[in-house]
Amino acid sequence: MTQSSGLGIVNRFWGVNGALLVLGLALLPFVMLAVFCHPAADDFWLTNLVIAKGPWQAQLDMRQNWSGRYTAMLIGSFNPLVYHSITLYKVLPIIFLVLFAGSLYGFVAAIIRPQLPRKTVLTLALLLLVLYLHQIPTVAQTIYWMSGVISYQLANILGLFLLTNLIRYYQRVPSKRTISRQLLITFLLIATIGCNETNMAMVAFLLTCFFLLSIWQHHYPDYFLLWLLAVTAIACSFVLLAPGNNMRAQEYPLQHDFWYALGHALLVPINNTLNWLLSSPLLLITSILLFSVAAKWLPKTQVFPKVHPVLVAFILYGCLASGYFVAYWSKHMPSPPRAQNSIYFVFLLGWVINLLIWAQFLRDKLVWLRLPNYVAGVLLLWGILFLFYSKQSNIRIAYSDLLSGKAAHYNHEMQARYVTLKTNACQECPIKTAKNRPKTIFFEEVPADSSWENTFYAQYFGKKLLLISE
Repeated sequence: MTQSSGLGIVNRFWGVNGALLVLGLALLPFVMLAVFCHPAADDFWLTNLVIAKGPWQAQLDMRQNWSGRYTAMLIGSFNPLVYHSITLYKVLPIIFLVLFAGSLYGFVAAIIRPQLPRKTVLTLALLLLVLYLHQIPTVAQTIYWMSGVISYQLANILGLFLLTNLIRYYQRVPSKRTISRQLLITFLLIATIGCNETNMAMVAFLLTCFFLLSIWQHHYPDYFLLWLLAVTAIACSFVLLAPGNNMRAQEYPLQHDFWYALGHALLVPINNTLNWLLSSPLLLITSILLFSVAAKWLPKTQVFPKVHPVLVAFILYGCLASGYFVAYWSKHMPSPPRAQNSIYFVFLLGWVINLLIWAQFLRDKLVWLRLPNYVAGVLLLWGILFLFYSKQSNIRIAYSDLLSGKAAHYNHEMQARYVTLKTNACQECPIKTAKNRPKTIFFEEVPADSSWENTFYAQYFGKKLLLISE
């Protein structure tokens, strides 16, 4: 045979074990770099507040003076720094990476597990994780900076668990849909909304689309989805009506320009989608290979039955637009990098799902869906080389930070700083700025002024101010 399915190519050319090895090597530096990460900025603000007022009173203070993100603030109130353990702080990235991988596995398994063995499902889940880490705007704010992790990465994880359970729920016949599953879905929805406003907007848009699609397909409302929309409205209101939001809003006098926000929200997803697809060939290579094997993987089952792929593409576009709208509406500026990470993740997930649906939609119409062995092999080799050797790849940057010693030197500088702050009796303490700043794990240095980042950092060590010098 001169033609074979891409799945057969992968099995013969690399094998699932080989694919897992490559993906494991791509993820390895991110796990090892956790040993060298350190807290910064908001980590100390939140910790100091909890230490001073206790975890429960801190919730009220944060809602009153800063934010309505009840899930992120609650989880952050029990972080290792509260218990004066920077060592345990370094474990957080590993915990959240494992949770993220697990949530991806559950999501992939919910869609295509009956058609594929567990090891292949694991390969696909890790592939999504690697594609995500490879191209996100900032790894530090997503994996290693606690305040970013509990607000945005946690939202991604909870959102995946939410979608997984929602899919599992509707895969069952109505008579076997349990109340316990409904309660779990409701809890996950409330928890996801309480992480950040960007994910909140995208989840609200997606659930609205699910509800409208259900009415369109069945000609009557799905009362469980209607219940979820009601819960969404209440949870969103609880977040948005927090008094602390009004205090933060004073920092952005140009906020709430609806047409400005709407215009950017509609245009930016198009621009960024092109950037994501064209700035790195890895996603395009993966898309071509997945497109060629989707019909083979799912010969009888549609990922989302009765939904046209064009409609799915518009739903994805709407999710991205709703995510971008938040920052342009509330701040009159682009989303911060950590929020863009979440939007990119939704794009990546939606892109792959849309790819599978298009492949199934076209599988009986096009014969060129199956790639020749040599084409798939060349694409696979190109993708692997780009993943590990391209200067654009976060995988290569992570390995560089690890193997060059920059991360270790940064860790040594921070440890020396902690010793100075713990043993010196000074109140305004001179410390040297970090010379080594590994891109993968470094968020920001303490500013050389009396800003809140400086004073809260100093306060954590019982000092008044840090005097930063070169």
